[in-house]
Amino acid sequence: MNRLGVKYAGALQRGATLHYKVLKNGPVKDLNTGLIWEVKCAGCGLHGDSAYVWSGDGSQETDWDWLDDINAEGGTGYAGHNDWRIPNVRELESIVDYGVDSGPMIDPIFGLTFTVLHWSSTTNQSDSTNAWAVDFNNGSVISGIKSLGLPVRAVRGGPK
Repeated sequence: MNRLGVKYAGALQRGATLHYKVLKNGPVKDLNTGLIWEVKCAGCGLHGDSAYVWSGDGSQETDWDWLDDINAEGGTGYAGHNDWRIPNVRELESIVDYGVDSGPMIDPIFGLTFTVLHWSSTTNQSDSTNAWAVDFNNGSVISGIKSLGLPVRAVRGGPK
């Protein structure tokens, strides 16, 4: 919650034990934050290991184009929902498991996880040509140039 008592999505519960549940339609629910996460797998098309630029020159597929495809998948969206979005940097950081000694620093319940940076939806306010990304190899948060191709993971829901 902010100082006014308003909840916001991706509020970190520092020190809280990580708890997840696989939902019957495939995604994983974070029982601490209420966020529902896409599960990745090798060779699974939209849910595979593709990398996308955050923003491009119009000739490249961006993570926003990928998100449109996720929300249109099967005519109803991934797992029957069309309100998937790209997580902000705090939300993405909330699934890093800092209790793991070495990468990947994410629970295997999330499926295939690349031990590289993953895009968030958060632009770096100091340099608008960059956006924040989370590295699941070591748990760091790094600012990267938006024309860099990185994996992305969809999320939905959260505190209301």
